Amino acid sequence: MPRDLSKSQPTHTSSRAAAHNPGSAGISRPAVVPGTPLAEESLPLEAVVQRQQVIQLWGADEELGKVIALKPVLLGKIAADDYAGAMTDYMTLKTIISGIYQEHWKGNRSVNKKHTEPVVKDLREVIAAFDLKLQTSLDTCKNHYEALYHQYYGEYNDLYNQIATNLLAGQDITALNVTLKQKRVLHNTAIELMKPLATKITALSKSADFKNDKNAAYGNKESINNTKLNIISIEALTSFGNKNFSIKMTSLAQVKNIKKTTDDPGNLPLKNDTALILLAGTDERKDAIAALFVGDLPKQVSIFTQINKHHREDNIADVVTLIQTAGTDKLVQTLAFIDAVGIGGTIADIKNFYTGTRAVQGDPSLVNLTAFFTGIAYTSMKELEDFVKAAGALVNLVTIKSLWATAKPNNNLATAWNIYNPGIIPPGLAEHSSLIATAFAGKAGKSTAAAWGELLTIPDWSADELINLALAFDKNDGNCTTLQWIETAKKDAGLKTKPDEVRATARLNHFADKKWYDEHDRTKISSADRTNKKYTQLLYALLGKENITGIGNIDIKDIKGDFLSTLVSFHKHIAPYQPNDKAQGADRDNIDTRSYARSNASHPLNVQYGNVVAEAEGKAISHLLQPVNAALLALQQNNTNDPGARFPSAPKAFTPHTPTTPGYRTGKIKISSAGLPSNNFQVLGEQQNIILDSAKNKKTAKEKFFGFPAPPLVSVGAPGKSRSIDDEGTTTDDLVDKQKTSLSDKIKINPANPNFHDHLLADRGNMVANISAAINAISGGPQRLFAIGTEGHPSLMLLIPKVVDKFHYDSEDFGNTSLLISRMVTDFNGAPGQEVQLSQRASFGFQRPTLTDTSDSVRLWPGYTPVESLIPGLKVLVEKISSKAPLTPALTNIAGMDLVTTDVTRPILHVEALKTAMRHAFVALSKKIDGGAPEEKKRVYKWLKTRLLIKLKQSELLLDKAPTVYGTADAPSTATQQEKDKHYLITADMIDKLQEYTMLYTATTLDTGIVNPNANHNEAGKFKDATDAYESNVVSTLGAKDYRIYYLDSGEQALITAGILANRFDKKAAPTGATVAKSNYISRNPYFEVEGGKGAMRSNLNKDDTNATVVHADMSPAITSKPGPGLADNFVSEANTQNAIKHTWQNDADGSVKNATIVPIIDITNSTIAKVNSLGFMPNNFILVESLTKFKQLGTDKFAMGRLIAVSSASALPAAASEQARFLAASQAIVGPVANKAYNPLLAQIRANMDKALHPG
Repeated sequence: MPRDLSKSQPTHTSSRAAAHNPGSAGISRPAVVPGTPLAEESLPLEAVVQRQQVIQLWGADEELGKVIALKPVLLGKIAADDYAGAMTDYMTLKTIISGIYQEHWKGNRSVNKKHTEPVVKDLREVIAAFDLKLQTSLDTCKNHYEALYHQYYGEYNDLYNQIATNLLAGQDITALNVTLKQKRVLHNTAIELMKPLATKITALSKSADFKNDKNAAYGNKESINNTKLNIISIEALTSFGNKNFSIKMTSLAQVKNIKKTTDDPGNLPLKNDTALILLAGTDERKDAIAALFVGDLPKQVSIFTQINKHHREDNIADVVTLIQTAGTDKLVQTLAFIDAVGIGGTIADIKNFYTGTRAVQGDPSLVNLTAFFTGIAYTSMKELEDFVKAAGALVNLVTIKSLWATAKPNNNLATAWNIYNPGIIPPGLAEHSSLIATAFAGKAGKSTAAAWGELLTIPDWSADELINLALAFDKNDGNCTTLQWIETAKKDAGLKTKPDEVRATARLNHFADKKWYDEHDRTKISSADRTNKKYTQLLYALLGKENITGIGNIDIKDIKGDFLSTLVSFHKHIAPYQPNDKAQGADRDNIDTRSYARSNASHPLNVQYGNVVAEAEGKAISHLLQPVNAALLALQQNNTNDPGARFPSAPKAFTPHTPTTPGYRTGKIKISSAGLPSNNFQVLGEQQNIILDSAKNKKTAKEKFFGFPAPPLVSVGAPGKSRSIDDEGTTTDDLVDKQKTSLSDKIKINPANPNFHDHLLADRGNMVANISAAINAISGGPQRLFAIGTEGHPSLMLLIPKVVDKFHYDSEDFGNTSLLISRMVTDFNGAPGQEVQLSQRASFGFQRPTLTDTSDSVRLWPGYTPVESLIPGLKVLVEKISSKAPLTPALTNIAGMDLVTTDVTRPILHVEALKTAMRHAFVALSKKIDGGAPEEKKRVYKWLKTRLLIKLKQSELLLDKAPTVYGTADAPSTATQQEKDKHYLITADMIDKLQEYTMLYTATTLDTGIVNPNANHNEAGKFKDATDAYESNVVSTLGAKDYRIYYLDSGEQALITAGILANRFDKKAAPTGATVAKSNYISRNPYFEVEGGKGAMRSNLNKDDTNATVVHADMSPAITSKPGPGLADNFVSEANTQNAIKHTWQNDADGSVKNATIVPIIDITNSTIAKVNSLGFMPNNFILVESLTKFKQLGTDKFAMGRLIAVSSASALPAAASEQARFLAASQAIVGPVANKAYNPLLAQIRANMDKALHPG
């Protein structure tokens, strides 16, 4: 029945591409351009009928059937090695399949996947079978002919040699001749064995269909991938076939030559000639040698006997040339030379080597050449020839052979001989030339002979010492010049046997030379980018990998703990760097100018914490994370205050994280007075647990933990040799000891200051007083600017003038002082000549100056900055704060601010800070890493030790430059202000780095399994350590009867806990249990958090002078409003401050104690224990508290920590002994658990190390 052509042949419209089956595997095709249909009605009727008949004859199913039927036939022919027949059927098969696909491409709807996919599958199976069979057959044939050639080549030549020998000896050759003929027959039979198959393969490879096979056609220019046969190469088969034919024909010729001899047995010349032909292989080879030694058969025979060992097929002309060049009279030596080379080179190679050697050595002895090749190892005679030609003009063959033996294994052939160039080896070391040359030839690095020559000039060093030094230089020059190595070596005779230490020392000096300081780029100091780079380098050192492109693959479970915590803190700490474009420091959010890390949920650190938890546990964190000190919280639960007031969101008790119980609770802002360790390592440790136990996306959680995102490692690079000192840890240990010894006098505490902490406060207090006096002496215009505060307080307090109820600045009004801080910082930093930049920070105590609002005033913390570096910006602020009206007289006396200068008769503050940081580094460096520590930690330990060595050396240069930059009493400075600013900025940056690296180093050396020594908090004598530097050198000066020292999560926590201790001691309450009634306290300007942050309330204290049993006082308070009318009252004197405090327990007349039972809580963060001693007689018990976050960390603010000292006064009457004992016992019972919850072994060690540096005694 005729097909419905309208269904089987649709018109070719733009739907053609859509009609194609895109699912057909392996089809690659370009876009199809739609064709124009050819209307049948435009054709003659006869043509239409013929076209329809042709179409009716083609059917997809029928074509598929053809493929199915042809496939097994084709496979059978392949298996039977009928390659010609298989090729014919293969081409038929491809034609059928191409037809099927062509119809499919045209849009024939009768063709679909059930046709296209099976036929392509069948075709590919046929091709795979064909390819495999062809390659297998080809390999079989090639291997057969290759084996035949090697077998019969050797057997023929052995027979030729035996027959020749017998002929020359006059012995019978009949049996050997028969063997030769039989061998030829066997050889021919073996050749014919594979000939049919080889012929088929050869014929197929040359056929046009095979050579031109392409992928099966599909469409006009399209093809079906992987539908063509692999091309085979018959080159090796043909080669070995020809070789077999050649030796077979040679054997036929030799049989004929032998027959002549056997036919004429008495013809001796013929025998000799035949024997020589058998040895030579051909008449041409025989005649060439015969012409060289006419009539001398023994020499002719000796030549062929030698060259037939390994050079039977070498060009005979090369043999002749070699013999002639060496001299025909030296034939024996020449043949011995050839024998020594053996299979190491062709006769042509031997000839070239000899010729090349003659060019540089004159007429070398053949005996020496033979000795040269005896036992020498080489892979290329040409390479050996080049080496001899290069070195031959300088040294003899014996030396060259020695050089080669050493240089070749080290790939040092190109330059090994350069060590013998004139002027390299000093005359005094001539007798050691061989040793030096051997060492140079064996070097593995890229050092030059010229560099060795320079190093070899160091006087008073032995040859062995100099060679070892040069080898160390070659191994790693430390990116230093030979001159730097030589200078280092000359300075220390003890380095003669320590070449690695020469490198390390030279490298160390290289990092801290004049060029380093002069070319120091201050724009790169302490930037966020540099912090990221250092953090990334640290990760490299930690991971020991160089192929990672991000930090998301860190396996936290392998590096979890205090070590990782400090690593993260290294990157995420809140110490200030240069302010950003909005004049905000590192703890500021660019949106919320009041954001502070410890108390605001919008701070980036806290946002990060929330993101980590949200990613790891699937919980949205909308408020600040609050891992509350559980012991402190337990104490606060028994206060009489309304529970809802203790915390804004009344969080549940904090519990350590487990997979089912997360350790975070949420709250709102302004809760730092609760004593939260939100900037402590406890947060980081808990985050690690959360990530580790997360059931969600751990990789993403880890990435969030480390940054947003972290800097790509590929962009910053790993710390390579450029930032290392030496590869050997023992060398850096030696350098640590040397540096410590050489710097010991330079970094001693200045005798004028008992310790850096007290010096810092005195220096800043004095500077602030001088600046304040200069500001308050300014007049002119409607002067309404005053510097206010407390005498001796280290921060500059500037009262902002008010117009009605608005603060006035630069002719504008502001609702509160916080709104003008950013403007003031910008104005300060934009002042001409203001190199040191001011940051907008909510806190104080940093190295660099900061500004924040404080109610009616602003507080400028001057940092460790020399006063001259602040004056340009301060003068601009004075002008703008003074609010002079237009057309009024200008301010007078403002130039008086320029007269406030650094007192060079006193130690320069930031220089003393640098010395303290250096002492801190040496304290930490005295501890070495445990030998069993993980490799990751060892890598970081080594890296950090290197960094510290470099920074200590650079610090030494800064110390040495300081007297010149700032001058002394005897030698005034001639340096410009810009030079002074540079020294300060580099020094501040150096202190940051020393502190960072030292704290990290401490983490790497921290003993594992440390047990809190005060774990049993009620045990008598706990919380005291006579060996602690702070206790032995500072607390001892109190003259206390007894004391206990507690280290807490923060200074605020110390204040709150001190209040709780005073309250419970006052009420004789148990440490925990029933509700405790409130105690009244007298307020003497305590820290803001006590009253402004509701800290007193959380301590269960009530501000009321009536029947007060507690005093809350600050020894150096920040006065934020003008104390009284008149300029004379701008400052509260130190005497008035102290009188106001001690009046609460002393009689004014004689200072005797009038209230022995009151408990003062004295904040000494901005003061000293020496000032406490100046208060005179103390009540029975008192408490000292301070923050260790800034001053005690040299402004780095790496972690929060507070100190609480519970003291029983030595001035108390004997009758108070029992109450004093009760007080100290209560402190252990009440404060002890809080301190133990805050205990972190790493922070405890860092604090102890810092106190050794701050209070060296």
